[in-house]
Amino acid sequence: MMDVKALIKAFCERLGIQSEVNDEGIYAFTVDAFEFAIHDLSEQRRVALVGDLGAMPSVNPEGLFRLMLEAQHCFRETEGAVFSIDRERDRLTLNRMLACAELDDEAFFNEVERFVNQLEAWTNIIRDYNGQKEEDKGQHDEVETPESALDIYHMMV
Repeated sequence: MMDVKALIKAFCERLGIQSEVNDEGIYAFTVDAFEFAIHDLSEQRRVALVGDLGAMPSVNPEGLFRLMLEAQHCFRETEGAVFSIDRERDRLTLNRMLACAELDDEAFFNEVERFVNQLEAWTNIIRDYNGQKEEDKGQHDEVETPESALDIYHMMV
């Protein structure tokens, strides 16, 4: 088992980026234009990955929330990550908790990479959902919601 600081240091060295921690033990990163943070939870022997997914939907948020919760059920379409709302910023977030006991440098890098891939996919899904809902605002009383997040993702690609 490695400690969180050593895992983050090795991660940053591998990517050739600086690692700076704030007073709360949070390391902030931007990778491929996606913002996420690594929270040092050493006391719990864990590390938390938290990524910004975008703004809360202004139209029919229930449709998006249902889509997200269905995707999160048994981690079907989130690879172990869960969704939440950052109350302070009124933003949607993706979160993943990792136990340090199971991690070495390579495993940590792979887990962060998987998380960033999910962050990218869900950021695009939410951006498209928000854009589509804004376009539909006032045109229809109700807009159909795709069957799953993967349906939206496959329509985008």
